[in-house]
Amino acid sequence: MPDSLISELNQKLECNSPFYFYNFNTIDRQCKSLEQHLPKNFRVHYTLKANSNLAVCHRLAQLGAGADIAFSNEI
Repeated sequence: MPDSLISELNQKLECNSPFYFYNFNTIDRQCKSLEQHLPKNFRVHYTLKANSNLAVCHRLAQLGAGADIAFSNEI
């Protein structure tokens, strides 16, 4: 995403602090690409410790990815 679009979005939201912008099209494309390059008996897992954003986790689950946790309090 171009910096100019991010700046425009930031101004429209009147956001004076950093924010996360998730592009689900990119997530979809990257997840599918990864799956295509893995052997068929492998499954993609996403570590919740890296980012536990519920919308991202839900999208990855819709794509068939599993969740990976180190401790039960990460759920």
